[in-house]
Amino acid sequence: MTQADRRNIEEMFADHPLAEVLTAEMQQGFGTGPVGQRRRRSTPALPLRHVVPAGHPRMVATTAAIAERLDAGGGLLYRYLHDESPDGLPGDEGAFVLCSFWLIDNLTLQGRIEEAEQLYDSLCARAGPLGLFSEQIDPSTGAFMGNFPQAFSHIGVIASGVNLARAKAATR
Repeated sequence: MTQADRRNIEEMFADHPLAEVLTAEMQQGFGTGPVGQRRRRSTPALPLRHVVPAGHPRMVATTAAIAERLDAGGGLLYRYLHDESPDGLPGDEGAFVLCSFWLIDNLTLQGRIEEAEQLYDSLCARAGPLGLFSEQIDPSTGAFMGNFPQAFSHIGVIASGVNLARAKAATR
């Protein structure tokens, strides 16, 4: 993404009718507050798409808020809180595997390599016998839920592994 692209995105958001509401809600981090709750699921991808630097104070605050608020336990994250933002689908929502890998990427980009590596190892240990992941994991049982195998989950494990390896190599 070029500097001009970034300026265009910033201008687009500045002119957006919800800009004032979103700005007020996101003072502590992106996607917090009543309007932002619906946006949390993809917010960790902002630094990965070069929309905002991972080390930006609002993104650091966002990463911490997401890790705390959407924590499903054991390093897993929900993509949203089902009771606060029901999707209308029957059944329970599991932890969304890709969101956990996005958290690893954010931690890595923020220089929190050891923390990211521990989380990465714990998530990789959850892979099935063939090394495959599902779309979701039941945090209470570890059972796979949703689509299996899930390409997005595998993209996450590969991208996070590459990002971690590069970050570790850069510190040597």
